[in-house]
Amino acid sequence: MYIDLKIALWERIKIPKELEKEFKKKVQKGEINEPQDVFLFLGDKVEETRVKLLDTLQPVKKENNDGEATFQIFDNNHTLIFSNDN
Repeated sequence: MYIDLKIALWERIKIPKELEKEFKKKVQKGEINEPQDVFLFLGDKVEETRVKLLDTLQPVKKENNDGEATFQIFDNNHTLIFSNDN
């Protein structure tokens, strides 16, 4: 048996020194304003500096997930036993 649960978690991504100037310009121009933009800008380098800030971990409530499930229990055959979306 296992449980799947949805969480919210902050991550920190260190911008390499050699890219800081270009990164700042893109932010100021509005070219970087969401996480996906950062991932596209850094490419493979994002994984080198990405750190999960575990002290920020919070469970997501169903109400904050458009009513979709945030907590599910499965048996060892991967059959859903319980879901809080009902």
